[in-house]
Amino acid sequence: MRNQDDQIERTMNAINLMYENIGDEMSVEQLETIRDRHETLINQSIFWLQSNNQSRYLYDLRDFANWLFKYLQWDKNDE
Repeated sequence: MRNQDDQIERTMNAINLMYENIGDEMSVEQLETIRDRHETLINQSIFWLQSNNQSRYLYDLRDFANWLFKYLQWDKNDE
């Protein structure tokens, strides 16, 4: 379980780092899209953690982190 806790912590840190580095060029609509997706993550997280399903919580957390990375188009920076 400790390994899973570490993975959750690392994923949350990555999400926080992405949030800290969102630039001013984002439109209100883009920020609202991120907010809406994050709210969905929070609701899912509450459900999975109350269900004592940390594996599914980690899955959704990683899914959000990957989505956010691609939505911010940071995956295209290396091209």
